[in-house]
Amino acid sequence: MSSLPGWLMSPDCEPIAKALLHFLWQGAAIGVLAALYFRFAAREPAERRYGVACLALAAMAAAPVLTWAWFWFDGASGAGTRTVQLQPLLLEDLPWQDGGQGAGQDWMKLVIPFWLLGVLALALRAAGGWAWIRVRMSRQSGPMPEQPSRRGREITDRLGITRGVRFLRALHVETPCTYGWWRPVVVLPLSALANLPPEQVEAILAHELAHIARHDFLVNLLQTVVETLLFYHPAVWWLSGRIRQEREVCADAMAAQLCGDRFEYSRALVALEECRASLAPAAGGGSLKDRIRLLVDPRHTPASGWPAVLLLLPLIALGGLLLAPQAVRSENKPKAESLKKEQKLRKELGTPYRKWVSEDVVYIITAEERKAFDRLRTDEEREKFIVQFWLRRDPTPGTAVNEFKEEHYRRIAYANERFEGDVPGWRTSRGRIYIQDGPPDEVESHPAEFRESWRYNPSKKREGTTTYEFQGQDYKLVRMTQVKQP
Repeated sequence: MSSLPGWLMSPDCEPIAKALLHFLWQGAAIGVLAALYFRFAAREPAERRYGVACLALAAMAAAPVLTWAWFWFDGASGAGTRTVQLQPLLLEDLPWQDGGQGAGQDWMKLVIPFWLLGVLALALRAAGGWAWIRVRMSRQSGPMPEQPSRRGREITDRLGITRGVRFLRALHVETPCTYGWWRPVVVLPLSALANLPPEQVEAILAHELAHIARHDFLVNLLQTVVETLLFYHPAVWWLSGRIRQEREVCADAMAAQLCGDRFEYSRALVALEECRASLAPAAGGGSLKDRIRLLVDPRHTPASGWPAVLLLLPLIALGGLLLAPQAVRSENKPKAESLKKEQKLRKELGTPYRKWVSEDVVYIITAEERKAFDRLRTDEEREKFIVQFWLRRDPTPGTAVNEFKEEHYRRIAYANERFEGDVPGWRTSRGRIYIQDGPPDEVESHPAEFRESWRYNPSKKREGTTTYEFQGQDYKLVRMTQVKQP
């Protein structure tokens, strides 16, 4: 099994790196479209704005996945059938190049390691924050008094929430909060319970229970996953913050409807803010000033998002400058691929390295090795690759003789001598089987009928009995049968 550093340097990681880089302009484009929507749909209902924001974030999450799939299957179709390697491919000393860009693409090796470090850091931060909340709540919280708990249960019934909701009070909590999806918990600050009248406490409870009824905790959890995986793009953080802002507005509208009085609910928000020690953003996120204005005057226009547009435009330009030529090559690949391959093959056909990969080892080189070899641009790199190729197959490494290499070239010489006809022996069906599997254990030959049958008995490399049947003047392979041992 290959090591993690070796896997990070392997060609399999190239589509991932490309997807992460392409998301620079993809995420910026989605963010700009979302900002334009918020600018011209400011008077739309909050639920609609919230839905569009969630769809935009889902598009951001899907963009790198679809891009990865595009490059992965595109590379697989260009390389032929993908085969499973029996031994690890040692590519740590070879440059990772793309599309003839040369050693200048070596910096792409750093994309995935840095991305993984960022994902790990944010994942540990999120897990640590969640664990800290649970520990703090278990030590510094207690049951809410009977009256607000009873009012909370009544609101729960009105909202149709069937999951059991726990109501707690906490001393060192500044704002009301809700956590948990399957077994939700509503926590109110002790200062709010002590200083606010019952009707305002009920309004705050209605807001928190609205989050539970809307399944906002689950959506917020998915947001955290997207933020963690795509942490390097500011558009993700801006859009996720906008979702949280719209979410609070939606919960405010639902809570105000439950209370029956928008002005009373607004006074509850102001009173709650006055209970806090600082003038931080309002409970649960969003601007308290905008939230109150939207409650009192639904025609109020919130923040437009144009600053985000101005910040994202340079990212679009940068992404286009870095990646647009590569994207154009991918789009034009079906038209130019055959011509490009033909020119490349004509240029390199006479070199010993092209003969080595197209003749000497054509039957034993894996698809991944062939793909890696085609990326090499200098004879020094090809020489190093060939040395590693034979070392991986040497049954007695450290000795002066490579038995596998000698046996391989012996088989080629035998095939050329024994099976040569209109084409060299190594290119015939019998030559290919002989080079791949070695001498057969049994041969049944009928020269008069131009028919021959080879049988290979079970061995360490072969689970059952394999039989090859050749027919015709050129003895083409017409049938292969495999019988596994019971």
